[in-house]
Amino acid sequence: MPKTALSPEQAIRKVKSFVKTGNAEKALVLCNAVLERFPDNRRVISEIDAIARRAGAEGQGTVFLQAQIVKLAAHYHAGRFDDVVTLGEALLRVAPGTALIHNLVGAALQALGRHSEAVEAYRAALTHKPDYDEVQRSLGDVLVKLERYGEASAALDAAIAARGEEAETLTWRGDALSGLGRDAEALAAYDRALEVNPKHAIGWNARALCLERLGRIDEAVANLRKALEILPDYIAARLNLARVQTFEEIDQDVAQMAKWWAGATLSHDDRMILGFALGKAYDDIGEVDKAFAVLREANRLRKQALGYDIQAHKDLVATVAMLHRERLADAASWFQPEDQIAHRPVFIIGMPRSGTSLVEQILASHSAVFGAGELSVLDKAVRPALPLLASEDIALRRQALRAIRDAYAGFLAGFATDRPLISDKMPVNFLWAGIIHAAFPEAILIHTIRDPAAACLSNWKHNFTDDGLGFSFDLEDVARFHRLKDALMALWHAAMPGRIYDLNYERLTENQDGETRALLSHCGLDFEAACLDFHKTERSVRTASARQVRQTMYRGSSEAWRAYEAYLGPMLDILNGPLPRI
Repeated sequence: MPKTALSPEQAIRKVKSFVKTGNAEKALVLCNAVLERFPDNRRVISEIDAIARRAGAEGQGTVFLQAQIVKLAAHYHAGRFDDVVTLGEALLRVAPGTALIHNLVGAALQALGRHSEAVEAYRAALTHKPDYDEVQRSLGDVLVKLERYGEASAALDAAIAARGEEAETLTWRGDALSGLGRDAEALAAYDRALEVNPKHAIGWNARALCLERLGRIDEAVANLRKALEILPDYIAARLNLARVQTFEEIDQDVAQMAKWWAGATLSHDDRMILGFALGKAYDDIGEVDKAFAVLREANRLRKQALGYDIQAHKDLVATVAMLHRERLADAASWFQPEDQIAHRPVFIIGMPRSGTSLVEQILASHSAVFGAGELSVLDKAVRPALPLLASEDIALRRQALRAIRDAYAGFLAGFATDRPLISDKMPVNFLWAGIIHAAFPEAILIHTIRDPAAACLSNWKHNFTDDGLGFSFDLEDVARFHRLKDALMALWHAAMPGRIYDLNYERLTENQDGETRALLSHCGLDFEAACLDFHKTERSVRTASARQVRQTMYRGSSEAWRAYEAYLGPMLDILNGPLPRI
């Protein structure tokens, strides 16, 4: 009978037998196997404690440490991750070179969502045991979650070389490659994962997302249905299916989602995800009252999970405005970079869901522009530099701008393109427009403007995975955030006249030719007809608008909010109110 098949009672008898014959280490291996299945079995833990006491009294340090590690693993299997971190760190003070402890601590930190700390724990494990392939695999997974895709790819390649091809690892490798913009290679990784395990539902879901980015919508739908055949309760796949397809009636898919929604068995997260999917389905078929009720609950759950408070963004906007007025308004007189960036950056800013994806698709259809999508690199470079930018010492401020410029330019240099312009359509970079103006005098800034009610409702209806967009999960919050954006843009226009190009989404849809020519002229580009046929441009699109930009110009979307007007009174009052003072 395999050890893992023993009952706790059988195992205890065998453990006692091992101990009597002096095989304490074998006894602990057996205890560990049992605790993987029964992590809180008091009698097994009592045997481990007895072994540890005996080993400590007899000076058998290795056995004593092994006993502590087995108990640490039991905490992990029981889901007591905080205890694993606390007890594991205490053990590491005694045995800092034990890779297994570092691994357990890393796995617990990862389970707690403390991903950056998990990376450090995993790297410590590899320092002491470089061939620890299980850790390489876990490290790759957590690096993907941190969007450190280059490092993730290297770790996962090492894990695959050591362990062989596993469907889960290959899928993570596909995610890393996709994050690097290498979607063709990512698709090959997903294909291989599904060859290894055709029943890997997560692989089918990941492959579908890749196909969606590439504009292959029908194939994406088929892959999502495959995932749901394998795992009918796969809520994330259900959400993705609802997003990429358009519902015309209450069909079997909608009925199944409604049945789940009416039940009481879903977790907090699954109910939230399902709510956005079902709400979108009801919205598609014009069931406005049902859509609003479901989406209101889904948004409430998402905001609750984030613990979002609009005051955080109010404070940030006030800080940014003060910083510009007191420290950066005269930056051109003391920061004049002489280096030339390999690719001239084009920042497309504004509210999310205001047409930034469409504008980038138009620009990326030009032979001189590479569309990089939504890049988080500027935000990551700016935030830690804010204290230096607030300094009275110009040398420190110059140092901060230099660091931001170097970090961003270095990131752009990593794109495999010879096109002279690279667009970055991270909408909320409007927060940093003053810093962009100071650090990148050569940059092009485009501000997309859409009907505020349409933009705000569209934000609220979408389940953004970026935790930084917490304002979107409450109709009053999103309206207040929009007004903060308006106030800050007014400041930027006043401080940098002519520097930022306002592009109106509605005018673009009504006068595509004229507005496209004006946009290209602002960017210093000659007109190319391909920019009018933007929907034919083959490129990866990683935003909620991936499907829309594959279609010809659509008019009238900014009027769709009126179907919900009866529910939007407080939001509209805020949007029509005075600008906040910043």
